[in-house]
Amino acid sequence: MDAALLAATSAEQSRSHFVAGNTAICQRVAVLDDTVRAAIHKPETTEVHQRSQRLRREGYQVLVHHWLRTFRLRPGLTEATAVDLLLMLSGRRTTANW
Repeated sequence: MDAALLAATSAEQSRSHFVAGNTAICQRVAVLDDTVRAAIHKPETTEVHQRSQRLRREGYQVLVHHWLRTFRLRPGLTEATAVDLLLMLSGRRTTANW
């Protein structure tokens, strides 16, 4: 996780660092992501994709827990829901059309 994101003194700063880092990652993995999706019928590819998604979820769980401890989440927003929202909104398929 980005040191600047963790050192941010406001939720807005931290989110800004997250967005910048996530955008850079999505740009770097765009071709790889398309290749994996095209070969998803192969067992090895499925394993790589599932591992990648598991690691992504685990990383977001750490991030959301940091945000909860440091800045709090919006009232009514659970950690699990926040992780799900990050996964949905920060995925390359979601941001590819923006």
